[in-house]
Amino acid sequence: MSISISSVSKTFGCLLILANCSWILPVQAAQTQLEEQLETQLFPSPVQSPESPVPSPERVLVAQVSGLQQQAEAAYFQGDAPRAIFLYSQLLQQQPNNYQFQIRQAIALLNAGPEYLNQSYLGFQRARELNPNIDESWLFLAKIDEAYERSEQALTNYQTAFQLNPENQEAFTGIQRIQSQPPLPSFPEEITQIETRPLTEYVASVDTNSRLLQGLRAQQSIVQSFAWRSLLPGVSLGYSRSGFDSTSLSPQAPVFCADEATCNFSLERGFGFGSSDNYSISLGWSLGDIFFNENNLRARAYEDDIANNLSNLELEAQRLFALRGSLIEEFRQLAWQAALNPADRNIRYTRRDRYLQILYITEQIHNITGLY
Repeated sequence: MSISISSVSKTFGCLLILANCSWILPVQAAQTQLEEQLETQLFPSPVQSPESPVPSPERVLVAQVSGLQQQAEAAYFQGDAPRAIFLYSQLLQQQPNNYQFQIRQAIALLNAGPEYLNQSYLGFQRARELNPNIDESWLFLAKIDEAYERSEQALTNYQTAFQLNPENQEAFTGIQRIQSQPPLPSFPEEITQIETRPLTEYVASVDTNSRLLQGLRAQQSIVQSFAWRSLLPGVSLGYSRSGFDSTSLSPQAPVFCADEATCNFSLERGFGFGSSDNYSISLGWSLGDIFFNENNLRARAYEDDIANNLSNLELEAQRLFALRGSLIEEFRQLAWQAALNPADRNIRYTRRDRYLQILYITEQIHNITGLY
């Protein structure tokens, strides 16, 4: 007797009624076959046909870039700057010469905060290199240059942006704004170099480079030279002869007396020699001049003045350094706000005021330490 089975239920029926079946499948083998059939139905393998070939690596890469681009654009237009920066950096690794990816990453960096302003500027420079015929990168570079008081560079970038796109109203107003406001004096050096020099370097330079201390030490040296001269004896030379006028030469070191009434008492010491021909020579010292000379006292006073001024100048350098640091931080915040809103007059005036304060304090630090 032969039984034809065409379904899963009939298969199980055949397994249950073994006597009526002309063929027998082991139970485990049947279960495995059934699982494979179900898996094939739920998860069919792709059918290879001319209409659906195996995707190439290039197509896979394009698909990946497309997915990243969609995510990056979503983050960009939603204002999620950190996520947009990360995603566009991933895209730029795969397509480093893509202008759109570069300009949007630079804009996201600009919107991320003042700490990314320099990186944003570099990003706009890169975008300008990729396509110098688009006014967008020139405009953003001009805004950041204006925010940092680089007026000549800002004016050039605004003018280039306006030449590329005469309908660019921001470039036109930027040109008028820079041409109407007086330029500020430039920093003695770049602001980043001012910030990177440590406080210890400024403090160490006070002793060697301070103009005040150099002047005090010069005066101290002059006084000390006079004090050493007081240690030399007073020399007296004389000659006399009958019928002629006597002559003498006796240079003396200056004498310091606390009381004029006792100036010539026994502090004068020395010796003399005379000959029969009326020649004479004598040497003499003033002990009071040696120990109580005014120049000696002034030299010791200069040492105290130098020590006190050194301590005060070091403290002043620390105070000015901290004050300038806080002003630079405020200026960075205002510069970032000015780059985002260059037409805001309040931001511009406050920023220029902080700029002048930084410049003034930097000059004060230079006078103390000799370093900007």
